[in-house]
Amino acid sequence: MADVMQELFDNPADAIATVAQGATTVVDITITVRNSNGRPLSVPTMFDLWLCDVTSGFGVTATSPSGAVAGITDGTTGKDIAVNIAKKSLTVQTTAAGTYQFSITDAAKTPFLIFVGIPLRAPKLVATLVAASYGP
Repeated sequence: MADVMQELFDNPADAIATVAQGATTVVDITITVRNSNGRPLSVPTMFDLWLCDVTSGFGVTATSPSGAVAGITDGTTGKDIAVNIAKKSLTVQTTAAGTYQFSITDAAKTPFLIFVGIPLRAPKLVATLVAASYGP
């Protein structure tokens, strides 16, 4: 019984993000998928992420970044599985350590909201970008 319960806890349940300035007009984001106990998963996990304008997470942003929205080193820092809407929505996979790193390049330094959609979980706002989030 204990193994069954632990298996339930080890499913993707939540995500958090850290934001760091990248190169000029670039912001780097690391998303960590966690289990029900708040620990990072130690297996690759697929999820959707999207840029949004509203805190409910409904829809995607009306504004496209001027540059790329993609994994930092595809295959090493996670895997881009599919581009759902160019520069606005991706399906991605974490590394075996449960993290996915990507960057957004935007000359306007737009204040996007970043949402994560883990299967069978409500969408979660994981980061709120502001102009100062982007590199100088």
